[in-house]
Amino acid sequence: MLDLEGGFDLDGDLGVRRNLYRLGLRSAQLPAHNWANRFADSYCSSIAKNHGLNQRGLAIVREMNRLGMVVNVSHASDETFMQTLEVSSVPIVATQHGMRALNHISRNMPDDLMRKIAARGGVIGFQIGNEFNNREAYDYRTSHAGKPFWDTGEIAGRNGQLSIDEIDKIVAPQFPMVGFDIPQCLLLTPEGWIEVLERAIGIAGEDHIAIGTDFDGGPTPRAESTASRISRFSQKPCSLAAGRKRASEKCSA
Repeated sequence: MLDLEGGFDLDGDLGVRRNLYRLGLRSAQLPAHNWANRFADSYCSSIAKNHGLNQRGLAIVREMNRLGMVVNVSHASDETFMQTLEVSSVPIVATQHGMRALNHISRNMPDDLMRKIAARGGVIGFQIGNEFNNREAYDYRTSHAGKPFWDTGEIAGRNGQLSIDEIDKIVAPQFPMVGFDIPQCLLLTPEGWIEVLERAIGIAGEDHIAIGTDFDGGPTPRAESTASRISRFSQKPCSLAAGRKRASEKCSA
């Protein structure tokens, strides 16, 4: 199913949303990735631009409900989360997140919001990178990169001064994204990652927790090719082998 990450229709034109649906899009994110658009606030907005959803944002949610599109609230502020839950007539999803209880950053979800999304039948996907649920890895990357991974302050400073071609020249060299070079001793083990999922399941219930992957968000291991990255996926923290091992240990306990 096609999902649009980032509400890049900055004005929230309902006609654009309908056209995207006609072209096959069935899920879309409300905020414009790591910054606010003109109808939905992002989690990293330094100033609440819309105080969650403004009237246009509420109309977007209602129209997506009418069309049968999945409302994706990843990257949204807590206010945007709550207001979307209140106005949506169907369950919503948050496709890639971490737990704020494990790493207290605004990009992650607090336990109470997890429970509220689950209570409405929604699903929360957990990002497989270390920076979300591993505070040591997050601190290492922040100190060596000079800013948090979610900091997109320089984008707001451009204020629409760049053309799409100029933006492409800046962004294109970043892809395919690879994970930040964090020492292995700081990374979660596969069993450690399964513990994160188990903790989330304990809060929201197993029917409401998913693996969000977020392959293009930086969690992939450093490797020379896409093929080698995929072949090494079993070494990532969400390893199925680790899950089977945990399940076996519980059954034999």
